[in-house]
Amino acid sequence: MKVSFRMRFLILALVFPMLLSISAPHAAAFGDSYLTVSAGSSVSYAIREDGSLWSWGNQVYGMLGDGVETYTAQPAPQKVLDGVVSVSVSDTHVLAVTYDGKLYGWGLAGWGQLGPDKDQYGSYISSSTPRLILTGVKAASAGNRFSMVVKTDGSLWTMGENITGELGIGKMDTDVHAEPVKIMENVVSVSASSVGYASAYAVQADGTLWAWGDNSYGHLGDGTETSRYSPVKVLDNVASVSTGVQYFAMAVKKDGTLWGWGTNLYNVLTSGAAATQKTPYKIMSGVASVSVGEEHAMVLKTDGTLWALGCELNGRLGNGVMKNDSPSQAVKVADNVASVAAGRRHTLMVKKDGSLWACGQNDSGQLGNSNYSQDLSVFQKIGTGFKIPVGTAITATPNRSSVLVDGTVTAFDAYTINGYNYFKLRDLAYILNGTQKQFSVGWDGTNMAISIATSQPYTPVGGEMAVSGSTQAKAATPSASSVYIDGKQIQFSAYTIGGNNYFKLRDVAACIDFGVSWDSATSSIKIETTTGYNP
Repeated sequence: MKVSFRMRFLILALVFPMLLSISAPHAAAFGDSYLTVSAGSSVSYAIREDGSLWSWGNQVYGMLGDGVETYTAQPAPQKVLDGVVSVSVSDTHVLAVTYDGKLYGWGLAGWGQLGPDKDQYGSYISSSTPRLILTGVKAASAGNRFSMVVKTDGSLWTMGENITGELGIGKMDTDVHAEPVKIMENVVSVSASSVGYASAYAVQADGTLWAWGDNSYGHLGDGTETSRYSPVKVLDNVASVSTGVQYFAMAVKKDGTLWGWGTNLYNVLTSGAAATQKTPYKIMSGVASVSVGEEHAMVLKTDGTLWALGCELNGRLGNGVMKNDSPSQAVKVADNVASVAAGRRHTLMVKKDGSLWACGQNDSGQLGNSNYSQDLSVFQKIGTGFKIPVGTAITATPNRSSVLVDGTVTAFDAYTINGYNYFKLRDLAYILNGTQKQFSVGWDGTNMAISIATSQPYTPVGGEMAVSGSTQAKAATPSASSVYIDGKQIQFSAYTIGGNNYFKLRDVAACIDFGVSWDSATSSIKIETTTGYNP
């Protein structure tokens, strides 16, 4: 039986305000140097550059992790945990992964989503402060009463409720599965629906996208409305996937195209898609990332422009409109954006100058101020000094794929970020030196930028091709370094990891014109100097 969207959320809208007690208004004290920001239902999280995790918004169920479990608005950031790489928020619980691979959780635990630990009365232990759940973890996604966990070896594990087959264990049942169950291998990223009949998505290292769980509105993207209890393949060449509160999902392919499927309520998939879009529908090109909220989605393009789709209620699109309506196509709402996060009914973005902005609903102080009755239909600046993007936390995982350079196995210190491979620029210059694709790397003091000269020999500076051998995930911050190739400024996707700059392999290949491909037979990255770059 399909449940009415409008009825379900009307009930929530009526109930929650009556339960919410408001603390004395006070301004949020936002500091500098935040690493990443993530938006949940009525909560917001930030990871600072030092790895400390901070939260603000609604304290219900202990969702802020600050020891409070009441329906209280808290607009001022509270420190929760240190050494954090990523955080994921659902309507029932929060998961955070630390630098040393530990998974912490807090919030409700009644469905086993925080693991098998029980109290003296035999009840699963809910918590209003972080509690250690697992070790050896590199990523996690908090779903509606269930959790998805990717271990450092790339294996995916699930735990919690399985009423719609959301655990992917081959069946649906009403049992609690608090012990993590292994689902699949070679997983690089995951996304779990945070409310409603649950579904789950996983991207493997080869770019294949898999989905399972409830499929009442075709939101698994497999062409049916049949729920799946085991993973089914949906799409190839995927870089990242995002799902949220409603019954739709979106994925960005490695070629920068954005695809969406599921319910098209409020034209969130644009007016060209079907009301129930059962297969992936191409929405636009030139996309860097996407973040899905409730009945809206925020799309960041590669040129730094931010575009919005879906419901305008509460001003969540940031387009100056606050009504129960929607545009038929994506609308541009901002320039010079570094990243974005769509919450349930609010949105956060970070601009390239490091400033943090927010719009949408503010009933619990999730916009970082105590004007609880004032929603915002345009983005308002709420902080400065933000070094990294809003949205899904940027985590760099060590690349375990073999690398063949002209057929020779070569060890690199490389990372995978959002499905893409990132290498040190000097390592690539070193290994290609003496070939027809060689290039030099230096420093341009005039432009204060990295300087690359094609067809020129590379002069080693020491430390090239050093491999750490670490298996731990690390935090990656967007690099501010400018790059000039043969005197022309070029835009690269680059991140600073552990003090070193790592560049997207395909970006470098496109500029230097060497071949890059994936050999599925040997699970290897192939770099070839005898061929040109083929997108």
